[in-house]
Amino acid sequence: MHVFKAYRDEGRVLPGTPPTALLQRMCDVAVGRPVPFEYLPMVAEELNFDRTDAKTVRWRKPVPRRHLDHFNVLVIGAGFSGIALGAKLKEAGFPFIIGEKNADVGVPGSRMLILASPWIRCKRCSMALLPRRYGI
Repeated sequence: MHVFKAYRDEGRVLPGTPPTALLQRMCDVAVGRPVPFEYLPMVAEELNFDRTDAKTVRWRKPVPRRHLDHFNVLVIGAGFSGIALGAKLKEAGFPFIIGEKNADVGVPGSRMLILASPWIRCKRCSMALLPRRYGI
């Protein structure tokens, strides 16, 4: 835990991807039983140890702004997935609107501590803070 606290409080760099045997052990302990080996690449990608978000949109060649301006996206729902999609659409340069039927975003009445990058610096985060943090 001292590594996570130093990352949160002092801005230190997290360690890189652990060796396969250690990642396997970490998964087994977290789940409470052996995790199949074939899941480890997915776990490593989701934990993003190497800080190379595999889900980031990388255009092969720049897309002219005039093309993106005529392509509008409507995201239905401002839950965790809708907010995450909004962040990725913004990163890719697409204009979008997130629509939500409820007055609040996320799960009504819940507050959560998100322990995954890049939100670990929040001591207590709520879903409502995520859109502001990412300017969406």
